[in-house]
Amino acid sequence: MTTSTVTMISNHRQGIVERLQVRPFEEAVVLLFSALAVVFIVPFGLIRLAEGAWAHALVDLVIAGIATGIGCFVWRTGRTEYAAPALVVVFALTLVAITWLFGTNMLFWAYPVTTATFFLLSPATALRVNTVTFLAIAPQALSLGTWPDIAGFIAPLAANNVLALIFAAGMRHSRTNLRLMA
Repeated sequence: MTTSTVTMISNHRQGIVERLQVRPFEEAVVLLFSALAVVFIVPFGLIRLAEGAWAHALVDLVIAGIATGIGCFVWRTGRTEYAAPALVVVFALTLVAITWLFGTNMLFWAYPVTTATFFLLSPATALRVNTVTFLAIAPQALSLGTWPDIAGFIAPLAANNVLALIFAAGMRHSRTNLRLMA
Protein backbone atom coordinates (compact mmCIF):
# COMPACT_ATOMS: atom_id res chain seq x y z
CA MET A 1 0.00 0.00 0.00
CA THR A 2 1.14 3.49 -0.71
CA THR A 3 1.47 6.14 1.97
CA SER A 4 -1.51 8.06 0.55
CA THR A 5 -3.70 4.94 0.71
CA VAL A 6 -2.72 4.28 4.33
CA THR A 7 -3.41 7.93 5.19
CA MET A 8 -6.79 7.77 3.45
CA ILE A 9 -7.78 4.59 5.35
CA SER A 10 -6.58 6.08 8.62
CA ASN A 11 -8.57 9.28 8.02
CA HIS A 12 -11.65 7.25 7.10
CA ARG A 13 -11.39 5.20 10.32
CA GLN A 14 -10.88 8.36 12.37
CA GLY A 15 -13.95 9.91 10.71
CA ILE A 16 -16.07 6.89 11.65
CA VAL A 17 -14.87 6.99 15.26
CA GLU A 18 -15.53 10.71 15.50
CA ARG A 19 -18.97 10.28 13.98
CA LEU A 20 -19.85 7.60 16.52
CA GLN A 21 -18.71 9.79 19.40
CA VAL A 22 -20.57 12.96 18.40
CA ARG A 23 -23.84 11.68 17.02
CA PRO A 24 -26.75 13.88 17.91
CA PHE A 25 -29.07 12.35 20.47
CA GLU A 26 -31.91 11.84 17.98
CA GLU A 27 -29.62 9.88 15.66
CA ALA A 28 -28.33 7.74 18.50
CA VAL A 29 -31.89 6.91 19.61
CA VAL A 30 -33.02 5.86 16.12
CA LEU A 31 -29.86 3.79 15.64
CA LEU A 32 -30.32 2.18 19.05
CA PHE A 33 -33.93 1.17 18.45
CA SER A 34 -33.14 -0.02 14.92
CA ALA A 35 -30.35 -2.20 16.29
CA LEU A 36 -32.48 -3.48 19.17
CA ALA A 37 -35.22 -4.45 16.73
CA VAL A 38 -32.73 -6.52 14.78
CA VAL A 39 -31.11 -8.08 17.86
CA PHE A 40 -34.41 -9.06 19.45
CA ILE A 41 -36.47 -9.97 16.36
CA VAL A 42 -34.03 -11.85 14.09
CA PRO A 43 -33.57 -14.76 16.52
CA PHE A 44 -37.35 -15.26 16.63
CA GLY A 45 -37.45 -15.18 12.84
CA LEU A 46 -34.73 -17.81 12.60
CA ILE A 47 -36.38 -20.03 15.19
CA ARG A 48 -39.70 -19.75 13.37
CA LEU A 49 -37.99 -20.60 10.08
CA ALA A 50 -36.52 -23.72 11.69
CA GLU A 51 -39.95 -24.66 13.04
CA GLY A 52 -41.58 -24.17 9.65
CA ALA A 53 -43.74 -21.21 10.79
CA TRP A 54 -43.10 -19.44 7.50
CA ALA A 55 -45.64 -16.62 7.82
CA HIS A 56 -44.47 -15.59 11.26
CA ALA A 57 -40.80 -15.91 10.26
CA LEU A 58 -41.43 -13.75 7.20
CA VAL A 59 -43.06 -11.03 9.31
CA ASP A 60 -40.17 -11.10 11.79
CA LEU A 61 -37.46 -10.96 9.15
CA VAL A 62 -39.19 -8.27 7.08
CA ILE A 63 -39.55 -6.07 10.16
CA ALA A 64 -35.90 -6.63 11.06
CA GLY A 65 -34.98 -5.76 7.46
CA ILE A 66 -37.00 -2.55 7.54
CA ALA A 67 -35.44 -1.58 10.88
CA THR A 68 -32.01 -2.27 9.39
CA GLY A 69 -32.83 -0.12 6.37
CA ILE A 70 -33.98 2.76 8.56
CA GLY A 71 -30.87 2.42 10.72
CA CYS A 72 -28.58 2.40 7.67
CA PHE A 73 -30.36 5.46 6.27
CA VAL A 74 -29.83 7.37 9.52
CA TRP A 75 -26.23 6.15 9.81
CA ARG A 76 -25.40 7.43 6.33
CA THR A 77 -27.43 10.66 6.28
CA GLY A 78 -27.93 11.63 9.92
CA ARG A 79 -31.52 12.54 9.05
CA THR A 80 -34.04 11.48 11.67
CA GLU A 81 -37.00 13.77 10.97
CA TYR A 82 -38.70 11.08 8.87
CA ALA A 83 -36.78 8.03 10.06
CA ALA A 84 -37.96 8.20 13.68
CA PRO A 85 -41.67 8.43 12.80
CA ALA A 86 -41.20 5.71 10.16
CA LEU A 87 -39.68 3.41 12.77
CA VAL A 88 -42.61 4.10 15.11
CA VAL A 89 -45.13 3.36 12.35
CA VAL A 90 -43.34 0.10 11.55
CA PHE A 91 -43.25 -0.92 15.22
CA ALA A 92 -46.89 0.02 15.89
CA LEU A 93 -48.28 -1.60 12.74
CA THR A 94 -46.23 -4.71 13.39
CA LEU A 95 -47.55 -4.94 16.95
CA VAL A 96 -51.13 -4.69 15.71
CA ALA A 97 -50.51 -7.17 12.88
CA ILE A 98 -48.76 -9.83 14.93
CA THR A 99 -51.31 -9.55 17.72
CA TRP A 100 -54.17 -10.15 15.29
CA LEU A 101 -52.35 -12.72 13.16
CA PHE A 102 -50.60 -14.79 15.82
CA GLY A 103 -52.63 -14.36 19.00
CA THR A 104 -52.59 -12.88 22.43
CA ASN A 105 -49.10 -14.06 23.36
CA MET A 106 -47.86 -11.30 21.01
CA LEU A 107 -49.53 -8.63 23.18
CA PHE A 108 -46.49 -8.43 25.41
CA TRP A 109 -44.51 -6.78 22.61
CA ALA A 110 -46.66 -3.74 23.45
CA TYR A 111 -44.31 -2.89 26.33
CA PRO A 112 -41.13 -2.29 24.31
CA VAL A 113 -43.04 -0.84 21.35
CA THR A 114 -44.87 1.78 23.40
CA THR A 115 -41.73 2.63 25.36
CA ALA A 116 -39.72 3.16 22.17
CA THR A 117 -42.43 5.46 20.84
CA PHE A 118 -41.82 7.95 23.67
CA PHE A 119 -38.12 8.14 22.82
CA LEU A 120 -38.63 8.46 19.08
CA LEU A 121 -41.46 11.03 19.06
CA SER A 122 -42.51 14.02 21.11
CA PRO A 123 -44.38 12.97 24.27
CA ALA A 124 -47.76 14.29 23.03
CA THR A 125 -47.44 12.56 19.64
CA ALA A 126 -46.22 9.35 21.28
CA LEU A 127 -49.21 9.37 23.61
CA ARG A 128 -51.57 9.72 20.64
CA VAL A 129 -49.82 6.95 18.69
CA ASN A 130 -49.81 4.62 21.70
CA THR A 131 -53.50 5.28 22.36
CA VAL A 132 -54.41 4.39 18.76
CA THR A 133 -52.17 1.32 18.91
CA PHE A 134 -53.73 0.23 22.19
CA LEU A 135 -57.25 0.65 20.79
CA ALA A 136 -56.24 -1.52 17.83
CA ILE A 137 -55.02 -4.35 20.08
CA ALA A 138 -57.66 -3.92 22.82
CA PRO A 139 -60.02 -6.55 21.38
CA GLN A 140 -57.19 -9.06 21.55
CA ALA A 141 -56.39 -7.98 25.12
CA LEU A 142 -60.04 -8.51 26.03
CA SER A 143 -59.75 -12.09 24.83
CA LEU A 144 -57.09 -12.88 27.45
CA GLY A 145 -59.82 -14.48 29.56
CA THR A 146 -60.78 -13.33 33.01
CA TRP A 147 -60.81 -9.71 34.12
CA PRO A 148 -57.79 -10.21 36.41
CA ASP A 149 -55.83 -11.47 33.36
CA ILE A 150 -56.99 -8.53 31.26
CA ALA A 151 -56.19 -6.06 34.03
CA GLY A 152 -52.84 -7.81 34.51
CA PHE A 153 -51.97 -6.77 30.97
CA ILE A 154 -53.59 -3.34 30.81
CA ALA A 155 -52.49 -1.92 34.19
CA PRO A 156 -48.76 -2.60 33.69
CA LEU A 157 -48.99 -1.32 30.10
CA ALA A 158 -50.59 1.91 31.33
CA ALA A 159 -47.96 2.23 34.08
CA ASN A 160 -45.22 1.56 31.53
CA ASN A 161 -46.57 4.34 29.31
CA VAL A 162 -46.81 6.82 32.19
CA LEU A 163 -43.25 6.07 33.29
CA ALA A 164 -41.91 6.26 29.72
CA LEU A 165 -43.76 9.55 29.19
CA ILE A 166 -42.34 11.06 32.38
CA PHE A 167 -38.81 9.84 31.67
CA ALA A 168 -38.79 10.91 28.01
CA ALA A 169 -40.31 14.33 28.77
CA GLY A 170 -37.81 14.86 31.59
CA MET A 171 -34.94 13.84 29.38
CA ARG A 172 -36.05 16.25 26.63
CA HIS A 173 -36.36 19.04 29.20
CA SER A 174 -32.85 18.31 30.54
CA ARG A 175 -31.37 18.28 27.03
CA THR A 176 -33.02 21.64 26.28
CA ASN A 177 -31.58 23.10 29.48
CA LEU A 178 -28.12 21.74 28.67
CA ARG A 179 -28.25 23.32 25.22
CA LEU A 180 -29.22 26.66 26.74
CA MET A 181 -26.40 26.45 29.27
CA ALA A 182 -23.90 25.52 26.58
